[in-house]
Amino acid sequence: MPLTDYCRFESQHETGTFNHNGCRLTYAWMGDGQPLVLINGMGGDFKLFYRIFLDLSEDYRVIGYNHRGEVGDGTIPGGFSHDDLVDDFAALCDHLQLDSFHLLGFSFGGTVAQRYVFDHPGKASSLILSSAFARRPLLWYERWLIHLVWLTGLPVHRMPGRRLFSRFTHCRHLFRIDPERVCFLCDHSMETPSRTLVRRAMLIDQFDIRSRLNENDCPVLLLRGERDGIVPTMFSEELKQYLTGAMETSFPDVGHFLPLSVPDEFNSTLKTFLSEVNIPARVAR
Repeated sequence: MPLTDYCRFESQHETGTFNHNGCRLTYAWMGDGQPLVLINGMGGDFKLFYRIFLDLSEDYRVIGYNHRGEVGDGTIPGGFSHDDLVDDFAALCDHLQLDSFHLLGFSFGGTVAQRYVFDHPGKASSLILSSAFARRPLLWYERWLIHLVWLTGLPVHRMPGRRLFSRFTHCRHLFRIDPERVCFLCDHSMETPSRTLVRRAMLIDQFDIRSRLNENDCPVLLLRGERDGIVPTMFSEELKQYLTGAMETSFPDVGHFLPLSVPDEFNSTLKTFLSEVNIPARVAR
């Protein structure tokens, strides 16, 4: 399926908004059936998962949303806590009247997904964690970089050398991703305000949920790229170690952003896992 099918996603998905705790949250959906809710990563919006929307909306009601801190949502970039993000997701579930659903958290979104599952037991009937971790402390040069970005306060699209840096980091960590998808990822990642990105990076540095992983009460699927340079193997292995009984699928010679790097294999793995977990479907339209 070529990237040009993104146009089909743009024409077919529906969107809505609601206000919660001083923020205007935007969400999108496609399809009917059992709800599958996506929580995106540190940068970008739900549109980065357009292939999941297109491929799985034939059998599921795929729902995505944007974290607070994005352009135009009425909040101050960087002015939020991890509790705020978990509370936003809980508010989305209440707004859509989701009684039971499949939950997929990607990278940073996996931190929100894990917190929600443990804070609201029985709500998620399955948990899929892609390129996720139980903890991921920042390296010294990452701390230096986010400090510099915070001091400048420049929007990402105005930062000097932004596209060159973004293409370098994505190409380095996203193996088997073609140039067209790299440009797509860069463009959508750069829409997130820089101080929002910095704040999310700081929350990642503070995140450590290892002591709560034994509270999990739903089936879990872990998905990871074997050449992920953003979430190194030691942290994905640690997550698997603490989540006893979790299923795992690893993708060889693939980096961090699995939904764009290997969309066919990724979505096929999702379908297989989800077909084995049956839940009643109920979601407000």
